Amino acid sequence: MNAAFSLQVEQSLRNLGFTRHEVKALVYLVRVKQATAKQLSREGTIPFTMAQSALANLERRGLVTVEQNGQDHYTFAGQEAFDRWLNEEQSKHQDIYAQAGKDMSQLFDSAKGDSWQPEVLFYEGRDGIREIYDDMLATGEDIYTCTDLEKLIGALSEEYIENFIQTRKEKNMKLYTIRSKRTNDLFSKQESMAANELREIKVISDLKLDGEIKVYGKKSALVTLDGDKPVGFVFSGGPIAKLMKQFFDQLWKNL
Repeated sequence: MNAAFSLQVEQSLRNLGFTRHEVKALVYLVRVKQATAKQLSREGTIPFTMAQSALANLERRGLVTVEQNGQDHYTFAGQEAFDRWLNEEQSKHQDIYAQAGKDMSQLFDSAKGDSWQPEVLFYEGRDGIREIYDDMLATGEDIYTCTDLEKLIGALSEEYIENFIQTRKEKNMKLYTIRSKRTNDLFSKQESMAANELREIKVISDLKLDGEIKVYGKKSALVTLDGDKPVGFVFSGGPIAKLMKQFFDQLWKNL
């Protein structure tokens, strides 16, 4: 083995995480097949304690075997063992890098979600409010809302609401709603179908609300339903959604 190639092999092994003494021990055993720590120390010019440590580390990697008969004799485990170790390390490091990428992505998303400078989007008209409802379905999260059902249907149409309910059911999204108490057929139907439509209802007899408040995932929405041109605002940001959810939970708990 010429000097240039020896240096190349040493550098390749060092890149794989072997120490200088482990490289010397491994290369030596590849060449002589079997040796004691004392032989390695003498012929490889390695301090004896370093030779023992290097051989022990190689044994833990499964690259050498040891026979204990007076003096420990170390034997190179063979090319197949080295190739197997190399493949395992390659797979392990791919998993490490993949997991690191996933963890950092979640960290970046969390940092965005925890910002107190949320994105605020404005929606106008019936089509705009429907966009908010489409966004709720896109998140796939449970929905918490205070609303006026009659005004909502007047703004979006009963057909649209029924389609929304069907899609929400298919996505297994639950709806927790606080609304005013009414006695007409529409409200009776809603209450009778509540369990089947993944909906829980609590009522406030004198609730006056010209719109609705919604919380879903890390988003919250404020929608006005007064007049012919409803408008809505959607806030994207964990802290604001958390605050709105806390308000909803306290109200829900006391009903």
